[in-house]
Amino acid sequence: MTARPRTREDSTLTSVPDPVAEAGDEVAIDMDALREQIRQELLAEIASGETPVPEPVEDPTAPRIVHILVDGFTALGKVWYRGQEITVIPVSEEWNSTVDRDGNTWLHLSPTEQEIRYGKQVFGRGHWPYGGFDLDDPLLTDEEREILKRTDLKRRQRAATPGVTNKK
Repeated sequence: MTARPRTREDSTLTSVPDPVAEAGDEVAIDMDALREQIRQELLAEIASGETPVPEPVEDPTAPRIVHILVDGFTALGKVWYRGQEITVIPVSEEWNSTVDRDGNTWLHLSPTEQEIRYGKQVFGRGHWPYGGFDLDDPLLTDEEREILKRTDLKRRQRAATPGVTNKK
């Protein structure tokens, strides 16, 4: 007995009913109404806080700016102090010095990743938010004013010590 080739009629899938073919014209989809329903559901999710709004994608060629939060952070062959800013342009010699062997740069570390790597957060993204060392800045808390005063005192002491430079 010879086996005959298998045909589409032999498939068990042919016994599954096709709901669109059976319903005919009754299954007309109003695409505008469907889009509006999905839009409303997404807006409701965003408003409820359940779905995070995606952050805009950074321009890969834009300079990266970080501000230093602690005295004594060493990067790019220099010791940095609280309040100073580092600006690094991607695909530059300075940028390449921030990249590890896996191609990751420390400039992209989140505060949590900094805690893991350094034991504390040592820099923040963007410009120094306190408008310089203006102790009358209304955005400063009392604790931040005290920290700035202590930092300024340390800087003046370093400046008064022979052989120690304090360049910004």
